[in-house]
Amino acid sequence: MRGLPLYGDLAACRKLPQFRNLRGKPILPLEGQSLVPALDNRLIQRDALYWEHEGNAAIRVGDWKLVRLERGGPWELYDLKADRTELDDLAAARPELVRELAAKWDAWAERTHVKPYPRRVQHQSQGKPEAKGKPLQAKQTP
Repeated sequence: MRGLPLYGDLAACRKLPQFRNLRGKPILPLEGQSLVPALDNRLIQRDALYWEHEGNAAIRVGDWKLVRLERGGPWELYDLKADRTELDDLAAARPELVRELAAKWDAWAERTHVKPYPRRVQHQSQGKPEAKGKPLQAKQTP
C-alpha cells in the first residue's frame, strides 16, 4: 500500500477546484515551478529566487545574492561562490549589479503584491513603538 502522496503529486493534480477570488479580490496565479526534478537529483533551471519577510528582503541570481535588512535599509551584495558565509559585502564595488538585482526584486515585489507594504499595526498591549533599533518592552503589571 502506498503511503501519503508527495506534494508534487498533489501539485500536478489538475482536478482541484480553482478559486478565482477571495472576498471579491482576485487571487493571483502561483509563481514558481515544481521541485519534483530536484527529488530525482536533477537540476532546476530558474531565473531567480526572491523572498521577503517582515521587511527583510533578498534575491539570488546564480552565485549572486542581494540582501537587505529592514525596509529601506541598504542592500548588501555577496558572491556565494567565493564567499559562502556572506562576509565580504561587494555592494560598493559592484553598484551596477546592485541596481540591476534591486530592480528585479522591486518588480517581483510589486507583481506579487509584496509592495506596497501594509501599514504597521501596533497591538494594543505593545503601546507606542520605540525608536529604531530598540526592542519593544512588555508592559509591567502589578
